[in-house]
Amino acid sequence: PEMTQHQYTALLSHIEKKYIKTEAPPLDRVYQRLFYLWLTTIDATGVRPWKDDKNAIKMRDIDIKMTKDGKDVEHIIIRRKEKGKEYAAVADKQWLNIYEDILAIREAWGIKSEYLFAHPVTIAKRSRHKDKPILSFRGQWRRAVEELGYAKKGDSQQKRISPYSIRHRYAARRYLVNKDITLEDLSQIMGSSPRVLYEVYWHYRAEDNYQDLVAHGYQIKQGRVRLMDDYGIRITNADKDSDEHREWLKKHP
Repeated sequence: PEMTQHQYTALLSHIEKKYIKTEAPPLDRVYQRLFYLWLTTIDATGVRPWKDDKNAIKMRDIDIKMTKDGKDVEHIIIRRKEKGKEYAAVADKQWLNIYEDILAIREAWGIKSEYLFAHPVTIAKRSRHKDKPILSFRGQWRRAVEELGYAKKGDSQQKRISPYSIRHRYAARRYLVNKDITLEDLSQIMGSSPRVLYEVYWHYRAEDNYQDLVAHGYQIKQGRVRLMDDYGIRITNADKDSDEHREWLKKHP
């Protein structure tokens, strides 16, 4: 299922309340902050949530180019290889701030990993090793959605909000806001086939562009009514409140 704007902002606010508590253990806080930045990265780039080191974002895969005056982002491209397909994920400009916040954590904790999201310390009993990639935030996600009531016991997988639901937000935003983008374009920057995107996201464009899609087709005739018999079968049309309409109404109230 898709994640609504309300659900997304509520989730981020829920996590933020945890990492801004200065009295909490620093390690707990930094993992909550990294979780927050992971979620916002998926939302701003549309990449699939990864579960292994092969798909985890690497530093060398990030291409950020600024304008000559250094005041604006010219492009942010993240090279990806998922499900055997290579593509270039296009990040929102605001992801630059997210990236800089990740760099601040890396510097503060002395992280030298080739992976963007990496463990800040080694905790052997939890199989965490400094500089190794964080493969998922499964524990943080599970606790957060349970606390927010997004994961109810007994719900089928199709009804459960998941990190993948945030990727849906990216696709919907790109497809709705940018009127010139096609499903083929979207497939290139999300690493999906046009067919899959068509099946999942076409309803957004159909709803948003309804008036354009039905232009020059059959239109509702203002002031006309359909005259039906007692069996609900249309017999003819007439002008609303005309003598014909009134007579028909008497026979078929």
